[in-house]
Amino acid sequence: MFQTLMEYMGVLAIIGGVFSFFAVTYGFLKSNHPRIKRIRYYISNKAIRNNINAARDYPIFKPDMPSLGRTLAESFRKDNRPAKVEAVGENYIIIFIEGLQGPFKVEFQPRISDGYSDEQQHDGAETIDGTEVRVRLVGTIKFYYREDENNKDYLNLIQTIFEFIEQQYKVKSEYTSYRLTSTSLDSFDYDWSKSEMIKDNGVKVVIGKTMLDLNSTSVVPLYDVFKKHITKV
Repeated sequence: MFQTLMEYMGVLAIIGGVFSFFAVTYGFLKSNHPRIKRIRYYISNKAIRNNINAARDYPIFKPDMPSLGRTLAESFRKDNRPAKVEAVGENYIIIFIEGLQGPFKVEFQPRISDGYSDEQQHDGAETIDGTEVRVRLVGTIKFYYREDENNKDYLNLIQTIFEFIEQQYKVKSEYTSYRLTSTSLDSFDYDWSKSEMIKDNGVKVVIGKTMLDLNSTSVVPLYDVFKKHITKV
């Protein structure tokens, strides 16, 4: 009788242990706590979807698009990054660098001012007072959580494109804006019904229910801030 009771209690302990294991596992998989999500993302090498674009303001200049495409692609090839120009327009080029998930679009737009200073009366006139250069990745790309160097490469290449343009045309940036928008969902769901806005290392961070939106005047802190906050959405 005593032996039977002990065997019965042993079976119950095993069953209880199994249920406890599954309860803990379920809690781990479903938890939204950032620290637990960080572990989970690291183990699974979670894919994070991103849109990346950047802009810099310059004095007025207008490069020849076909020439820019050729010289930029050649510059990448010299650095052992095979590249080809996929399209050329009146004010843009689209260039694809081998090994990336998508091409870059480099676009030039006139920067418009209203034509008057604070001391002058507004007469409605508009004048071109500079050139905006915008570089963005065409489409949505994936950052895999553990692959930091590959992920950073996209941001560094945007920086490289700006630096190439500045060197070629002897222009200096007057203002820079980098924007990285990210989600851990399968598609972008712009739900900002619950959001928090903070500053982190000079980066404006907006943490939404499903989205992380980062804005910075420098590319340097952008990726580290992304990794720090992506598990909060």
